[in-house]
Amino acid sequence: MTSQQSVPIVKCSQIGIYPDSTRAGVIGHDFCYDWQRVQEAAQQQGCNLDDFLVGPLAKRLTGKKLQTPLTFWYAPLGGLFVVTVCSARNVNLFDPLHGMRGYVEYGGNHLRPTARPFLHWDGSRVIRVHSLESTIESAYLVADFGNGFCLTVSESDEELYRAIQDDPVGHFEYSAVPRTSPTTIPEALEVHHALCISRWT
Repeated sequence: MTSQQSVPIVKCSQIGIYPDSTRAGVIGHDFCYDWQRVQEAAQQQGCNLDDFLVGPLAKRLTGKKLQTPLTFWYAPLGGLFVVTVCSARNVNLFDPLHGMRGYVEYGGNHLRPTARPFLHWDGSRVIRVHSLESTIESAYLVADFGNGFCLTVSESDEELYRAIQDDPVGHFEYSAVPRTSPTTIPEALEVHHALCISRWT
């Protein structure tokens, strides 16, 4: 187990986000999901959307031990949301993305302007990316997957932060950004965290 440290603030180039901007013209693998069906599935599992997505992906990435880095981008799409997988090489991640409850369809597409990176595999570590456009001086940060414009990270007060931690099902679209890294999720999987600053569009 890696010793815990404060979550670092980095530039996207420092951890290898691919591509480093939605303007790069890269074609990614789109997996589209129905928001309501995913929420119902997450409620049955007792988790929020963040954990619903990160858990199966972390398990697959850790088990497969891909040598090729890849980045997972999240974009809202009305009553749906899209997870786009981007890599410099073609990587098959149909398992687990195709089998996750709420899955609707698959296709190839350019990154949408509203897409933000939320998970990165650097060849050895799973990194939960918390996307920022500027530094936020706060001990309590919350990620909002339900924002119709894009996945955001914003300042919170301690009361709301603790409530999101204590009741993930009741705060399905939110997640409390950990204050230390790495964290351990079910099946003893290690997830690192980074606050990643960039102008994404």
